Amino acid sequence: MSPAVGEPVVAIGTRFGAVCPEVFYNCQSPGTVCKVLDDTGEVFVTDANLSSGSEGSLIVTKDSATLAKEESVSVIGMIIAGICVCAY
Repeated sequence: MSPAVGEPVVAIGTRFGAVCPEVFYNCQSPGTVCKVLDDTGEVFVTDANLSSGSEGSLIVTKDSATLAKEESVSVIGMIIAGICVCAY
């Protein structure tokens, strides 16, 4: 499933990794898809707040209210470490 620009998403992760998991376990950060970087939709940018240590966590297509009801969600991505792309 390829995300569309403007689609609401939620990043679910444990911020700061193992520093304090009992406090930060499965934090939810809402956002939107800002840009799709390739034709397949496999790489995209979101404005959800993604903190260090959340790498490997999921990005889903439902809002926080739906997630609280434990209904099914569609996983559309995984958080990876930040990358820097420089054009010369």
